[in-house]
Amino acid sequence: MSVILLALLLERKIRRRRETRHICDADLRILNLNASSGGSERDNLIFYASDVNSALREKYAEGERNNWLLASDAYHHFPWLMTPVTNPQSVPENSYNRAHRKCQLDAVKCIGVVKSRFRCLSRQRSKQKTLMYSPEATGKLIKACCVLHNVMIQHDYVLPSEEEVTEELESLPERTENNARAIKVEESDEDAEERTLVQAGRSIRSQIIVTNF
Repeated sequence: MSVILLALLLERKIRRRRETRHICDADLRILNLNASSGGSERDNLIFYASDVNSALREKYAEGERNNWLLASDAYHHFPWLMTPVTNPQSVPENSYNRAHRKCQLDAVKCIGVVKSRFRCLSRQRSKQKTLMYSPEATGKLIKACCVLHNVMIQHDYVLPSEEEVTEELESLPERTENNARAIKVEESDEDAEERTLVQAGRSIRSQIIVTNF
């Protein structure tokens, strides 16, 4: 089984009342962005209802087994969504978690780079700490900045300094326990398929660990 990490998935709040979910690759290129959800919505529910999740689920049903997104443990471990091992018990499991964490840090860094490049998104720019636009206009502005960020990546623009990126990341609002906690699959007949998928995802992760770590 080959390991192909197509993208990295992580959600962080860029602006009050505006929750963004981005998917990026290891080159910090943003592959998908959702900047249209309210800040009170759970990160994992935003993703579960997304076209990306639907497309990956469809590909899995068609037999695709070797392409995955990486996500934090706030998400269900589906066959197309690899999460860290909870309470790792072996050296390979710890090695997998370290590699997973390194990829997650790239996704976090992507946020810091975008916010450093486009100061309108920076919480350092003023005491107000927010964009003084409607949520709809804010979403469009965030998307425009991300498109320009991709253009700069494509043309090898110099990245902001580590100091600038770190400063932006330190200013990010903390994720609340309520928002970051994974929603457990309920024990009911209608969720039997979900439970089956979670078990299949764990089996795939175990195989990845055995083969590669």
